[in-house]
Amino acid sequence: MSQTEQILSQLPGDVLGRLRSADKVWKALREGTTPIPEVITETEEELGTLDLDVVICGGTLGILIGAALQQRGWRVAVVERGVLRGRDQEWNISRQELEVFLELELLSTAELENAIASEYNPARISFFQGPDFLVNDVLNIGVDPVFLLDTLKAKFLAAGGKLFEKTSFTQASIHPDGVSIGLKVDPLEVERLKVERLKVDPLEVKRLKVDPLEVERLKVDRLEVERLKVERLKVDPLEVESSNLESANVEPSTDTNLEPSTDTNLEPSTDTNLEPSTDTNLEPSTDTNLQPSTDTNLQPSTDTNLQPSTDTNLQPSTQIKARLLIDAMGHFSPIVKQVRQGQKPEGVCLVVGSCAQGYPKNDMGDLIVSFTPIQNQCQYFWEAFPARDGRTTYLFTYLDANPERPSLEFLCDEYFRLLPEYQGVELSQLDFKRVLFGFFPSYQKSPLRMPWNRILPIGDSSGGQSPVSFGGFGSMVRHLKRLSNGIHEALEYDLLDRNALAQLQPYQPNIGVTWMFQRTMSVGIKQQLAPNQINQLLTGVFQAMANLGDDVLKPFLQDVVKFSGLSKTLFVTSLTKPALVVPVIPQVGLTMLLDWMLHYSNLAVYSSLYPVGKLISGMLNTLPPKPKYYFHRWLEAWRYGSGGDY
Repeated sequence: MSQTEQILSQLPGDVLGRLRSADKVWKALREGTTPIPEVITETEEELGTLDLDVVICGGTLGILIGAALQQRGWRVAVVERGVLRGRDQEWNISRQELEVFLELELLSTAELENAIASEYNPARISFFQGPDFLVNDVLNIGVDPVFLLDTLKAKFLAAGGKLFEKTSFTQASIHPDGVSIGLKVDPLEVERLKVERLKVDPLEVKRLKVDPLEVERLKVDRLEVERLKVERLKVDPLEVESSNLESANVEPSTDTNLEPSTDTNLEPSTDTNLEPSTDTNLEPSTDTNLQPSTDTNLQPSTDTNLQPSTDTNLQPSTQIKARLLIDAMGHFSPIVKQVRQGQKPEGVCLVVGSCAQGYPKNDMGDLIVSFTPIQNQCQYFWEAFPARDGRTTYLFTYLDANPERPSLEFLCDEYFRLLPEYQGVELSQLDFKRVLFGFFPSYQKSPLRMPWNRILPIGDSSGGQSPVSFGGFGSMVRHLKRLSNGIHEALEYDLLDRNALAQLQPYQPNIGVTWMFQRTMSVGIKQQLAPNQINQLLTGVFQAMANLGDDVLKPFLQDVVKFSGLSKTLFVTSLTKPALVVPVIPQVGLTMLLDWMLHYSNLAVYSSLYPVGKLISGMLNTLPPKPKYYFHRWLEAWRYGSGGDY
C-alpha cells in the first residue's frame, strides 16, 4: 500500500475514491476523450411570461453575484447541485480585496471580521539554492467559506432570492425573449419538498406527537391541532371533524401529555371541502387560568425528511424561464464543454495538499517555495499557511495536457514523500484533517466567448483567470464589483445579446502576458533543461522585484500585472542577469515570445487609455443607454486589463 493509499484510507468520506475519480477526468482531458455534451439549443419560438430575471447555475461562487444582484432588486435564482455550503478548507486572500463585500453592502464590518478565520505575516518566497524574500499582507487572510456562504445565502433568501439545492442543470433553450432552463432535482429532495404542502410547523408536529402525514390526511389545520390542546376538553385530534369547535375562541392547554386517539376504527373524512365550523354559539371554557404550554424543552422533529421547503411547485424535472442564464459551474461546466468542443488546454496547474496538525509552531506562510531541482519533467512548487485547524500545505506544478503527464495520485505520492523535508516533521507526527487535490486548466483563447445570446460565463467558467493562479474565490472577488455593475446595466438596458454580454468578460493584456510566466515555470515533456534553470530564473526575477519595492512585488503576487512594474523588472533582470534571460527563448519558443510581445504592447496601450477614459467618463455618462453601456465596459476593460484596479 502506497503512502497516499495509507493516509487517504484513514480519512472519512472515501477520499481515495474521489482522488481516483478526479484522475479519470484528468486522464480523459490529456487523452482527448472528454465527452462533449449538447445542452444548449436555440429556437425562434417566443417564451412569453418569464419567471425570473437571472438564473445562476453553480452556487458555491455564484451566490456572491446572486446576492449582489438580488440586493439591487432583480429576481434571481441560484441553482446548486449539492447543498450550498462552503468547504472546510479556508480561502486565502489579501485583506484589501475583501473590502468589496463592504462596498456592495453584502457584509457588515462585524460579519466580515467574523468571516476571517486566520491571519498571518510575513509570507516567504524562496527558490532552491536562492535567498528568502519576505512580504507582508499578501494572501495572508484565511476566509471561512462556511460562515461566508451561510451569511450570503441567508441575505440572498431574505432579499427574496430563490435557492434550488440538490438540483442539477440539464439543458437550456435560447429564445428571442428569454432562456428556458431545465433542472433536475435529486429524488430525495423532491420527497422532502412535499412536506411543505402539510403546512405544519416542525415544532408543532413534535409537540403534539402527531404524524404530519396523518395531519394532512385528516385535513386538520395546524391551528386547529393547537386548539385541541385544551385541558378541559381533552379532545382527540380525530374529533376535530365532528366537534365543530371554533378555533379562534379556544385557548391552548398546558397538558403536554396530550396524545392522538389510538382508536383504529376511526377513519378520516373524505369530504375535501371540510372547513372549520362557523357555529358562533359554541363557547370556550371560561377558565381564565388556561395558559399556553411553557415547556421550554420542546424541540422540532429531528427527522431530516420532514423539513418545509420554500418551493412547493418543484418537480423531479422542471423548467424555469428567465432573461439571463449565468454559468458559474466552473472549468467543467457542461456549457463550457459544449463550447470548447474537446479543445485541450495549453496550460494546467496540478495541485495536491492537506491540512494537518502536529507541525512545529510556525506563524509564517509560504507564497511560493521550491527546494528541489526539476523532477519528472516538473518543477515542484510549494505553499503553506497557518490555518484554524492546523497548517495547510500544497504542492503544485505547471505543465501541459500531454498524455504522458503524471496523475494526481502520483503527485500525491510525491507530496507525501517530500513533505517531511519541506516542513521538518515526520509524517507519523501529523494528524491529517483533510487531503486536497485538483487541477486547473487554462486556455490561451480566453476569456471564453459564448456563441449564444442570454448566457454569461463567470468565474472559472469564463476561463478569464491567470494561468499561474488557482482562479476560484480570489479571481471572483476581484471582479465582483465589475460584474455586478455590468450585469445590472445589461439587465436594465436589456442588452443581453452575445456581443453585449461578451463585454462583461473582456480581453485583459495583463492576463495575457502571464502566459510567458507559466511557460517559463514549466518543462516540456521532451524538453531538456538544466536541472536548476527555472529556480535560477525565478530567483533573479524576484530579486529584481524585491529591489524595486512593494509597488512592483505585491501586485505581481496577487496576479495584478502592471506595465510599469513589469517593464522595470524586465529591464533590471536583463541588465543584471543576462545569462538567466537568454535560455528562456529556446525554452518558451519563438511563437510564444511573439505572442507575449503582442500582449505586452497591448498592456502599454491599456495603461494609457485608462486615465484618458477616466477623464472623459463624466461627459459620456449622458449618452443613450447602449453606447453608455459599451463605454462603461471599455473603461472597465482598460482598468482591469492594465492592473488599474489594484
